[in-house]
Amino acid sequence: MSLIKIDNNKKVIEVSIPLTSISDKAHVKIRHAFSDYGISTATRKIPFSLKHYVEWQIGYDVPIKDKEKFELTILKDEKYHFLGANNKVKTLYELSEIIYYAKRLGLISLENLENTLKY
Repeated sequence: MSLIKIDNNKKVIEVSIPLTSISDKAHVKIRHAFSDYGISTATRKIPFSLKHYVEWQIGYDVPIKDKEKFELTILKDEKYHFLGANNKVKTLYELSEIIYYAKRLGLISLENLENTLKY
């Protein structure tokens, strides 16, 4: 099941980030100064505060041969496949999917994306 859900009618992209279950994708961390590296914390034991933040280890692409992750993408069609720098055939995944749908839904413009490349 994908973490990303698209509502074309409402022009909304929803992303589920599980914070209370064990996941290799999202971690709640706490730090005492903004410049500190955070340490993982149990969200069920310590209430959220301004010292907490969510670290999301987001992916950009996934090899199509990685069947487990490939099943999680919603863009499976071959037209989204490309050859990665490591010579593996890949498809869009997580962040790339979000950007794709944000552009398609008109939430970001082509100009915004092109300007991102300049910086």
